[in-house]
Amino acid sequence: MNPVAPMQTPSYHLSQFRTLEAMALKADLSLPSHERIGYLHHTLYQLLEKWKPHVMVIEKAFHGKNSATTLKLGEARGALMTVAYRHKLPLIEIPATTIKRSITGQGLASKEQVSLAVQTLLRFSRGKLPYDVTDALAIALCYGLHYGKVDTQRPRRSRQPKKDFEQLIQQRLEGKS
Repeated sequence: MNPVAPMQTPSYHLSQFRTLEAMALKADLSLPSHERIGYLHHTLYQLLEKWKPHVMVIEKAFHGKNSATTLKLGEARGALMTVAYRHKLPLIEIPATTIKRSITGQGLASKEQVSLAVQTLLRFSRGKLPYDVTDALAIALCYGLHYGKVDTQRPRRSRQPKKDFEQLIQQRLEGKS
């Protein structure tokens, strides 16, 4: 059995990132669930054909309070994972707290804080798009900034004082950590 070689990803500077396309997929809620999942799968498959990424990165699953919502999220994740498999892409899962900490400096940042940080860092205007769009950009940015070497362990509590959110964003823009 051959061990899998670690993925070599080139290093990037924040100034090298740009948003190529941003959208929210929304299936017709009047359709049966299998057709909505099929729509998600088909549309994502076409997007991967168009952009030809070298990796797929998604947020690691978490246990929600509402079991019906958790089940629907699992179905959608299954569609995404199947597309990654069909394109022979490595699939990286990053915990939400790691993504938030990478982008905002706080593992428990709100959707609004993540959105503001992503819009500032990428010079991207969310406009009327849902927060899901900036969440997806945050996942991609987290992966890119960490060269694929993200900390997937449970975040450790820091005894250091928390940085001011705006100061942290300014440091990220200047390329400092």
